[in-house]
Amino acid sequence: MKKLIILLLAIGAVWYLYHYSFEKKELAVSSANTVEIKNLITNAYDYDGKTVQVLGIVSDSYNLGFVKFYHLKDKSGESIWINTDYICPPDGSRVKVTGRFKQLFKIGDKEMPVIIESGKAKIIKVNT
Repeated sequence: MKKLIILLLAIGAVWYLYHYSFEKKELAVSSANTVEIKNLITNAYDYDGKTVQVLGIVSDSYNLGFVKFYHLKDKSGESIWINTDYICPPDGSRVKVTGRFKQLFKIGDKEMPVIIESGKAKIIKVNT
């Protein structure tokens, strides 16, 4: 229950920051600029607030009406939460996501980095 409350608070905070603090921009990022999630997490200070592109497999989608999140895991074995304004891609699908990287919170060894999507994720392959 405690984890669910923390997750909901974090989701609400990202939604607020996204809609009231960030400027939405249409971005053109080539596939050569794809960053591993492990690199994002390890170098969070350097990437904070910057536009990044990641490629991974979707899992654990949450649609709470006003805010939508899904988990993305890449080949490095690390995963990150993606905040979107669109319908979450199907679980198991491989997607390319472009968005702004933010370290939502860090308390001791607990942290929640997120990517706030700047456009709809490109589905590369849907696992059936």
